[in-house]
Amino acid sequence: MQSLCVHESDISRCAEHVAKAIRPGCPVLLFGPMGVGKSTFARALLRILIPNVVHIPSPSFPIMIAYSGIQGTIWHVDLYRIEVFSDMAPLGLNETIRTDVCIIEWPDRLGPWMPEQYISVSLDFISINQQDDAGLCDQTLWREMMIHRVGG
Repeated sequence: MQSLCVHESDISRCAEHVAKAIRPGCPVLLFGPMGVGKSTFARALLRILIPNVVHIPSPSFPIMIAYSGIQGTIWHVDLYRIEVFSDMAPLGLNETIRTDVCIIEWPDRLGPWMPEQYISVSLDFISINQQDDAGLCDQTLWREMMIHRVGG
């Protein structure tokens, strides 16, 4: 397992690291609290995998958005709005995870569809003390990112 402390401007560098390991059937699962940068990381990763992509909308409302990339179909999936597991059946996500490249936000909602192999990216806030003109203040300016592969 690799743990990195990164500023948001370094997210692209971390996405390059993850992009080298991506392959169909081994999704990238993005874990972390609301607002930590899961979508920002997903967009950085998609820009690497699909260099000519112009606009990358959030999949929060459509839940799944497909892109054509050099590795075939790449899915950006946001499961935040999934409230019960049975809501996922019509999406066909179980098959998609096994056959295509997937980047999945809020993967804890996958339930029994959690794949055996995946790349996990866990993001979290880190509070740091920063000196400014007013003295010492506590700001959440950096993110911690842990990246590891599970399974084959």
